[in-house]
Amino acid sequence: MIVPDGKTRFLFFGGKGGVGKSTLSAATAVWLADRGERTLLVSTDLQRSQSDIFEVSIGYRLGDIPGVRHLTVMETEPAKLVQAHWHRLAGAVQDVFGPSELLELMSREVSPCMMEMASFYQLMELFNESAERYDAIIFDTAPGGRALIEIRLPFTMMQRYGEGDPLASLRIGTDSRLEEIVRQEERTRNTMSLITDPERTVFLYILWPESLPLAETERAVAELQEHHISVPALLVNEVLPLHEVQRADTPYFWSRYEMQQRYLRLVGERFADKMLAEVPLLEGEVTGLRRLRQLAADLYGPIREGDHGRAG
Repeated sequence: MIVPDGKTRFLFFGGKGGVGKSTLSAATAVWLADRGERTLLVSTDLQRSQSDIFEVSIGYRLGDIPGVRHLTVMETEPAKLVQAHWHRLAGAVQDVFGPSELLELMSREVSPCMMEMASFYQLMELFNESAERYDAIIFDTAPGGRALIEIRLPFTMMQRYGEGDPLASLRIGTDSRLEEIVRQEERTRNTMSLITDPERTVFLYILWPESLPLAETERAVAELQEHHISVPALLVNEVLPLHEVQRADTPYFWSRYEMQQRYLRLVGERFADKMLAEVPLLEGEVTGLRRLRQLAADLYGPIREGDHGRAG
């Protein structure tokens, strides 16, 4: 499901804030890279957690991780992202359709809406221009609703135009100023096709065995599936290990354990059609390559000889 099979695999890790998306996406990226898969990990979470997890400064650039061949990581930097993507498109629109106060304001300010748009244009760039360079591209998404906004954006844009070609009249002209607008529209359609291809794109949702994460997961998975985005598996994080509860043997731990088991049963009932994986609550923080590789081995199994991918 997560291992590339002849074509670039796009993996999204989503979920409520704080449930472990960044850690699990990082462990998955290390595991795939250790197999020899050319792997790119992109964080669209503004907290820039990947630098903390890998214990290196990453930033808004493609950077290698010392000690992991075949792994490249990049974090989002809002101002640069808006400058690189949204401002460029807004400028093209203004060139073609004339000046407006709204576009003039947007050329100077960075709003939440512009960050969503810029994040989506970065996503399009990775889908359309970076796929040939990597076997797997992993997205550590923004918490909860914001990630859904980013992913839902192309569907919202295309629904406004129906199944036709909204830029048909522009394609007839020869004005070079139209090229950027037409190019972005074509890339949007191509990105939509990739996002909804279950052989290429997989969305893994992370949750805790508690009521609020479960409720949010149900809503999010329903919305993703409504847009034909594959959600084949859930990762239930920070599950208390039974042997540790037995060793502590206190009412506090037994109560917490029984609560988690109740919600684990609910997860199994409500998502019976999906693969479910339990990730135990670990003794300490998962930072640094050693801990990431330990977590990855617990999740996916140890790297064996013969597992290596196409990168060699």
